[in-house]
Amino acid sequence: MNLQDVFVIENLTVLNEGKSGGPLKIRGIFQRADEANHNNRIYPRKVLENQVSHLANAIVERRLVGELDHPTYEMVKLSNASHLITGLRLQGNEVIGEAEILPTPAGKVVEGLIRGGVKIGISSRGMGTLSEGKNGTKTVNEDFKLVTFDIVADPSTRGAFPTLSESRELKKDKKIIESTIKSVVGERYFLKLLEMKIDQKLNRQVNEKNESEWRSESGKQLTRAFSMEPKNKSQRLAQKKANKRSLKASRRAEEIRRSNKRRNKKIK
Repeated sequence: MNLQDVFVIENLTVLNEGKSGGPLKIRGIFQRADEANHNNRIYPRKVLENQVSHLANAIVERRLVGELDHPTYEMVKLSNASHLITGLRLQGNEVIGEAEILPTPAGKVVEGLIRGGVKIGISSRGMGTLSEGKNGTKTVNEDFKLVTFDIVADPSTRGAFPTLSESRELKKDKKIIESTIKSVVGERYFLKLLEMKIDQKLNRQVNEKNESEWRSESGKQLTRAFSMEPKNKSQRLAQKKANKRSLKASRRAEEIRRSNKRRNKKIK
């Protein structure tokens, strides 16, 4: 799980103005331990202490680079590098960090913001899991891996920029979910409609076949009935009854045909 949390550097200290050809250097509070942040996440001091110690070699070897804005990926992209972290240490429950602003396109933007008096923030980037805590808080577990600290601009109050960033991600996820739901619903509706059309077609064919067979059989019965020559009174009575049954069957077939026709019109 990608974990990002922003801390506005309210007490930013510029260690070196960079006027003598050297890089612009800054120092400030990069993170706080054992305290719920704007995301209601709590980073235990032991977790941060382990990660600060883990990154010590990368700092000494000048490999711990950070980026500008809110990257959503785990690895650092050097093409967007803006600063080099030169120091991390725990002072009480605060992680004090130092960084050099790099002479890269992203670094020039950061330098311009700082010289222009823009309040900037530090966003910790890492991977790990969370555990449910008290009062709606979530505690970062010991499997947390701190990747780096990125620089972000906070245009107003503490925590404002992270809220906007998270809302964009939520809106993006919401659009993807809504699009997927619409696609699935549309496919199901199409399949249901196709199934109804097929059933209508099959029912119509079956009804037409049954009607044709019924009418054919009724016609044969009528033909046989009328073609028979009655020889005596009992035969005439039997023929009369057979004729009535044939006429009744013929009328019944016609009623069924009309009823099926009306039902098919309503379905359409």
